[in-house]
Amino acid sequence: MAKLLYYVPEDYGFVSHRFQLAQKMLSMGHEVIVVTKVNEHAEAIASAGFKLVELGNATNKRHSNILRNFLKLILIYRDIQPDIVHHFSLRMIIMGTMAAKLNGNIRIINTITGLGSIFIYDHFRYRLIKFFVIKFLRKLLPKTYVTVQNRDDYHFIEKLSIPKINLHLILGTGVDVNRYYPVKKYNKVPIVILPSRMLWHKGIQEFVAAARSLQKKSLNCRFVLVGDSDDSNPSSIGKEQLFLWQEEGCIEWWGHEEDMLNALAKADIVCLPTYREGLPKSLLEAASSGIAIVATDVPGCREIVEHGVNGFLVPAKNSDGLSLALEQLISDRELRQKMGRKSREKILASLSSDIVINKTVDLYSDCFPNKFQSEKNSNLIA
Repeated sequence: MAKLLYYVPEDYGFVSHRFQLAQKMLSMGHEVIVVTKVNEHAEAIASAGFKLVELGNATNKRHSNILRNFLKLILIYRDIQPDIVHHFSLRMIIMGTMAAKLNGNIRIINTITGLGSIFIYDHFRYRLIKFFVIKFLRKLLPKTYVTVQNRDDYHFIEKLSIPKINLHLILGTGVDVNRYYPVKKYNKVPIVILPSRMLWHKGIQEFVAAARSLQKKSLNCRFVLVGDSDDSNPSSIGKEQLFLWQEEGCIEWWGHEEDMLNALAKADIVCLPTYREGLPKSLLEAASSGIAIVATDVPGCREIVEHGVNGFLVPAKNSDGLSLALEQLISDRELRQKMGRKSREKILASLSSDIVINKTVDLYSDCFPNKFQSEKNSNLIA
């Protein structure tokens, strides 16, 4: 059996996005180690049977802390000697791959969960960071397995012409279709929710502008932001601004929702006017719950929303286009229900957690056949 090490940005992200995969590996008899920044989910990780190793915040802007974390990571890899390390997000890919390659014959899998704000904004600072990130990827990714979560990112990595890279497309993290399923809605007034961290590049401002526009047309609807602000992110929207919008009456801000089932059970429409994604879990959960979706025509969202079938895709940074799409769904209950059914069908066909996890297990089998070949054969038989 194999010793698997997952290096993720923080414990919440592991619990929300990687927990089912890690549980699957544990159930198959493999040892699972989680290296991450620990906030509030240490008990949930440890009690599930995973070995938890705390590492400081690798996203901290202080160079001394980044260097300290990197040196600690090298020692962690040397001490644990994992068979496979699986890194998630660009920062973890860069630090983790360097640490793994300094520790000998460790199999490396890098999952690009999205190309982030450096590929959204065109300011000089972001262009400079993008230049160095690409340099790092070209230097570090050879002789590693790389997975991306949408076709746009796949083509981007492909065009870098990195030698000896084993590139795979695995659409997101999947969603538990037994947990997220359609429920009847009894809202007299339709509810549109935007589930996301409160960041400008998630399209929050465009959502607020669309809500204002539709309210001026006397359209009877509630517009709700679900999620918390993130002070550690430079794109964060402050609580003061969120409260101002709420006091104005154009939106409701429900704040952080620990269990998205509660919010989705109330939602008639889910909206995510983001500027770019890997593959948004919030839309996976919405689609699995049988809800019509309005999202932007950007990487990540295109994998979940088929325009005119289970929702609408609109141009990014365009509140007018967003307003028109929302108005069409708000005004047509039968269309919402039809698109919601198509959302559920799409998830069951290709985006459930079982499908995604089995593809990842097959990837582990290719990466380390001596440890995983029997599992791959059983997946093929199934």
